[in-house]
Amino acid sequence: MNKKKILMSIVGLLIIAIGLSSAYYMTITDKDNSVDTSTVSDKTENVNKYQDIIDEYDTNKAINAEFTGFIRFESGIIDEPFVLPKDDDIIEAYDKYLRTAWDTMSEDPEGTVFMDPYNTLDDQNLVLYGHYVYPSYEPSMTHMFTPLHLLKDEKNYEENRFIDLIFENEIRRYEVAHVYYARLYDDENILEEGMEYMYTSFDSEGLEYYLKRVKEEEFYNTGVEISADDRFLTLQTCVEDHDELRLIIVAKEIEIIKMR
Repeated sequence: MNKKKILMSIVGLLIIAIGLSSAYYMTITDKDNSVDTSTVSDKTENVNKYQDIIDEYDTNKAINAEFTGFIRFESGIIDEPFVLPKDDDIIEAYDKYLRTAWDTMSEDPEGTVFMDPYNTLDDQNLVLYGHYVYPSYEPSMTHMFTPLHLLKDEKNYEENRFIDLIFENEIRRYEVAHVYYARLYDDENILEEGMEYMYTSFDSEGLEYYLKRVKEEEFYNTGVEISADDRFLTLQTCVEDHDELRLIIVAKEIEIIKMR
């Protein structure tokens, strides 16, 4: 059985049917279309603003070998560490951080932001999953991936359009391109055709079809275009009281800043 079939069989096992919602299933293509077309730079000012992470990277890695980096919106609405879980049991890999703190490995209802276990850092599409924390649980609306919902309103786009992933040796900068709801079939918990946002790579035809479907569903047009030569970032979180929906943010990689 190939990876795609295995993962589609996992769908029903990882649904989170409680007030705290998060990632629950993923799929991958069988193609490896790694691309790298971003601008590479070594801008000192950008490195300096992330000096805290650079200084603590080795310490965090020693705490948990699966620690991978930080995701920070330039606006500050999200500033979270994330991990890349690996496990011989693929179900365990996806489930590992849903209710677990990355640094203590103790139970935490908000879990940890994690990258798709099938990802490598060279993939065309890096996929991160994080909880949407219901206001009834945490009224501040600032926890985990909850602030992503601000981007559903076009008036919040300009302030929150830039995202940085800070890794051990580089910073990757992204610009938000698409904000939309992905819909699941209620009876099967499977995404509608063409909306497979969790693929780690696409062939040109597959990407064209996916982006066509995305544009049909997006909340507004950002003017940022993604092509087959681009790398991009996908963020997923849940939608309150709608188990059949997932909020998806797709952001285009626009710059790589070397640090070491």
